[in-house]
Amino acid sequence: MPLVFQVQLNDETPIRAGDHAISVLTAMVTYVASNQEIEVRVGGLFASQSPGKEHVEWLQRQLQVGDRIVLTVTRSGDVDPPAQRTVEGMA
Repeated sequence: MPLVFQVQLNDETPIRAGDHAISVLTAMVTYVASNQEIEVRVGGLFASQSPGKEHVEWLQRQLQVGDRIVLTVTRSGDVDPPAQRTVEGMA
């Protein structure tokens, strides 16, 4: 079973990010002081033998002070499909 990041924002339904073929899985919260922006991202990278690499994103959301993020690291065959996919390196 693949490694899964289960991420829940406030009281919303959690997302389950992961895949058995994923090379990189990330969960990140970023604060940019100059813009007073707080953002959460959950994504990853499929880097196979093929010429292109596929970047995937399950979650990208602006946050506000007081938002709650719960991240659970687990293994599961039950995952959500990525909300966005971008292939790079393809001619």
